[in-house]
Amino acid sequence: MLAADPTFKEAKFPEIGNEHFVLGDRSAFRFRFAASQEKHQVVCAVYAGTYSTNTAGMMHGGAVSTVFDMVVALSGSAVLQSPGAYGMTKRLEIAYLRPSPLKKCVRVESDFNYTPGDKDAQVTAKMVDVETATVTARATATMSDFYRRSTAKL
Repeated sequence: MLAADPTFKEAKFPEIGNEHFVLGDRSAFRFRFAASQEKHQVVCAVYAGTYSTNTAGMMHGGAVSTVFDMVVALSGSAVLQSPGAYGMTKRLEIAYLRPSPLKKCVRVESDFNYTPGDKDAQVTAKMVDVETATVTARATATMSDFYRRSTAKL
C-alpha cells in the first residue's frame, strides 16, 4: 500500500530513544511508521510479541489500547514533522470488534485532524489484520494541549 503512494514517507522518532517502554529495544511491540503530510495520515506496522497475549492467545485488550495510544500520540509529530508535538491523550475510546492477532503484523491507520491554533487535535484510527484485511479494532482520540506542544522548541 505504501509503496504505491508516494505521499507516505517513513517517520522516525529518535528523540524518544531506545529505552522507551513501548518503542524501545526491550519492548513487547515492534513499530514501523510512515506518514503523509498531504493526507494527514499515519500508517504503522505493528508486531506484538508473546508479552502481549491474553488467555485466549490473542492480543490483550490492554496491548491493543497501548498500540492505539502510541500511534495517535505520534500522529501529530509525524504529520506536522514537529518533534515534540505529541499532545497528551485526553480521551481514548476503543471499539474491540474482533480478536487482534498475536505474533503477526497488524496495520494501524490513523487520520489526524488539527486546525492550527486549536488547543486539541482529533485522531481516528483502525487496526487491521494484515492476513485477512479484517478491521479488528477502532479508536477515536482527543489529544489535549496540542497547540502549545506543537509550537514548543525542544
